[in-house]
Amino acid sequence: MHDFLRQSIPEALAHTGKDTFDSHLQGVETILRLWNAKDEVCRAGLFHSIYGTEAFQGFKLALENRPRLRDLIGCKAERLAWIFCVVDRKTVDVTLYEPEYLQNQPLHGIQFYARPELGRFPIPLEDEEEWLDFLELSLADWLEQVEGAAQKENKLFGWKKGEAWSYRRRAFARMAEVLVERRGERLRAAKEMFEEVFAMEPAETRGLHQEITPPMSDAAREARFALESINL
Repeated sequence: MHDFLRQSIPEALAHTGKDTFDSHLQGVETILRLWNAKDEVCRAGLFHSIYGTEAFQGFKLALENRPRLRDLIGCKAERLAWIFCVVDRKTVDVTLYEPEYLQNQPLHGIQFYARPELGRFPIPLEDEEEWLDFLELSLADWLEQVEGAAQKENKLFGWKKGEAWSYRRRAFARMAEVLVERRGERLRAAKEMFEEVFAMEPAETRGLHQEITPPMSDAAREARFALESINL
């Protein structure tokens, strides 16, 4: 991974330092391996923010380099990382409440959408398995960082200390439930980890809910305003 970064975005390592830059990425991979996730999901965990994400607009690899990363980690892993980077997370959360899921039926035609500033193009998923793989990746990513994120304020998001706990809390709780119900005993560890992590949340923030990612850039903000203006 570091050889790839040195060749691709060396300013990232120069700015953050090797250990700081990849500690979260390695943590996500470690959680996924603890859950006995598929190898491609674990590899995606290690590279999940490589192109920049809805919540991370810092150092990133240009999207035209997708073939290079695909050669390095495999097609399925790279595709999961790509989706994680370009997706509008609210459209992921919507799928957790599809009628087929509520009736405990197989899901077909599952679709996310890209972030508004990227054009909001549809992202059809290959099948229910890819959807569940993506949920595993998403849940592992947040469980790895939420406690640390809540220990400080986030001026970019406008969050006070502790308010990170509120970010998409209902969606992450739902992911933990879905993974156990759809994938069985193997993902019992994911639900237990969710419960253990959120048991550490102080009482004063447990009633807070932040359903969407605050816009990270002027382009993202204007794109979201444009969508909202349709019904004005």
